[in-house]
Amino acid sequence: MDQPVCTSDIVLNRVLLKHLEDDAASQRADIVTEARKCIMRRLRSGDCTIEGVAQDLSLTPRTFQRRLSRYNYSFRKLLDGVRVELAQTMLRNSSASLSEISASLAYAELSVLSRSFKRNTGLSPSVWRVSACG
Repeated sequence: MDQPVCTSDIVLNRVLLKHLEDDAASQRADIVTEARKCIMRRLRSGDCTIEGVAQDLSLTPRTFQRRLSRYNYSFRKLLDGVRVELAQTMLRNSSASLSEISASLAYAELSVLSRSFKRNTGLSPSVWRVSACG
């Protein structure tokens, strides 16, 4: 058992390992990318829940959460990230008020947007807007 296999192919082994690594990376990109797309679509309709996004991806909520956790994501983390990105876009490209932005991103209230935004960017939305728009 401890002796090397004479017919082993080191080059083939390396190629196969690289293929497996690439496949794992593409699966990560697929689940995260597809979930982000679903979240963006569902935020527009105002119905963005883990159950709804999982259903869009033909998964149960538990399976969806488990797959995200393989890549150090959770639904909440993904949702917060998408919301902050959209908020940044809206702050930079529109004159919408913070209340309008908060409502359009399905935050319960403005203070929730402010806390989430500051947690993710280090700045309040109004300070970020001033710095981004110069």
